[in-house]
Amino acid sequence: MQPDFSEDVAATAYTVAPGDSLWSIAEDQLTPDASGAEVLALVHTIWHLNQKTIPTLDTLIFPGQTITLPR
Repeated sequence: MQPDFSEDVAATAYTVAPGDSLWSIAEDQLTPDASGAEVLALVHTIWHLNQKTIPTLDTLIFPGQTITLPR
């Protein structure tokens, strides 16, 4: 079952910093002992929340770009 990524998802804005990737941003949002599977799940959630600005999962993100992160 796919998570619900509707407009009412609690979210916060994040400005991409130099060297950031969806993976590194997801890692920073989780606890240090998070598994790779947990990080990957959050990467997919972040991507789904930002499909208008990150059209494919392998699309680059750029410093200064603002993306939405789940809370």
